Amino acid sequence: MSFIFKELPRFSVEPLLEVSSNSRALDAVVISFGVWLLLKVGCIARRCLVATSLPGPPRTNLLLGEGHFINESNDPAAIFESWEKKYGGIYSIPSTAWMNQIVLCDPKAVAHFYHYETTRYSRPEVNQPTVKASVVDAWSAILDASENNVIEVQTWMNHVSLGSIGIAGFSHNFGALYGKQCDVADIFDEFVEKQPLMVHKTALLLGLVFPFIIKLPTGRMQLFRKLNAALGGAAKELVERMRQEELELQMSEEEVLSQIKLLLLAGYETTSISLSWILAELAQHKDVQEKLREELSQFVGKDPSYDQLTSGLPYLDAVVLETLRLHPAVTETARIAIEDDVIPVSDPIKDLHGNLVHHAIAKGTHVPDAKQFDPERWFNPKGLETRAKEIQGHKHLLTFIDGPRTCLGKAFAPAEFKAVLSTLVRNFAFDMWDADAKIKVARGLFSVRV
Repeated sequence: MSFIFKELPRFSVEPLLEVSSNSRALDAVVISFGVWLLLKVGCIARRCLVATSLPGPPRTNLLLGEGHFINESNDPAAIFESWEKKYGGIYSIPSTAWMNQIVLCDPKAVAHFYHYETTRYSRPEVNQPTVKASVVDAWSAILDASENNVIEVQTWMNHVSLGSIGIAGFSHNFGALYGKQCDVADIFDEFVEKQPLMVHKTALLLGLVFPFIIKLPTGRMQLFRKLNAALGGAAKELVERMRQEELELQMSEEEVLSQIKLLLLAGYETTSISLSWILAELAQHKDVQEKLREELSQFVGKDPSYDQLTSGLPYLDAVVLETLRLHPAVTETARIAIEDDVIPVSDPIKDLHGNLVHHAIAKGTHVPDAKQFDPERWFNPKGLETRAKEIQGHKHLLTFIDGPRTCLGKAFAPAEFKAVLSTLVRNFAFDMWDADAKIKVARGLFSVRV
């Protein structure tokens, strides 16, 4: 029996094309991931063969390394110091997945690192009248109306910091010191009130290997976006005022906006943290506070000049330097090596296999009483060990780092600290709200806050 069709059956090839297209896309993804993984494995193998095997803490978390342990701590500097005492001035700590981080504590190694920072390493993805007229008057009014004479200093230092940067840096008054609503200040405060969740901390660590994870819409990332928008709004307002004053821009508008946002972001929290730590130390060391007040007592009815602030008040300078030494606003500088480097050290040590090498260092870079707040050490020529003097940063400190990327505010920030202190210490006495009170710290935007 035969059948003759009037027309051939119709077959659609679109599903086959779609399946083929999806298959090719999946193959491309798999091949790309395989190539990326192969390159990573090759880099790790090469690093193991070329780099010195350094001692360090064992990996306690297979995926996150020791990063989660550091992020959970309110005093990461103490962790790094304990490892330095145990493993030496250069050691390795396990990081995300298969990665490791090299920690440099040796002055000679640190100096070498900052010297070549821009060529061999890359980054991972004063206005006294304002202070006097606003903070002094506001604090006086609060104390007059208060029964316990307690002021929450940290919030006020946030406003002082923002006001100083705005006026001294851009001739702009954000109004935070006068009670004016300020989006930038409000969002900065949110970073302290809303501490980062484990999801965000884990995303930051995994982002070292998978950068796209950092862009996931966590609550912390939403705060960053709000901050970026607020900083952008403030920057545009400043640029518009410059245009109204017919000031010529030496860069493109986009570059100017980026620079303004960077200066506001970099100078705000670090300055407020340092000011809070200074006042906290003065409250705990009444003898230091009295010596400082005695030095400032020569200014009655007037404020010290800029020259006096920078070089004419030695005890004020010592108090500021000692606080910066003991409580750096940013405790570490992270960079990625983009080429092989041999790092010199002060003394040779044994590597992980017991071999003597000359690019890792032994212990002994700290003074015996390094944990004590003692401004007097800055008057003693022998107060700083020789190795500490090898640090080329500001006054042998790395508070403002060093090298080509040294902080632009290394002259402005100390002058701002001194201007604020010279006003507050002459008008108020500082004490802890409770004799048994302990200072509480919390994670801010980038740093640990008082």
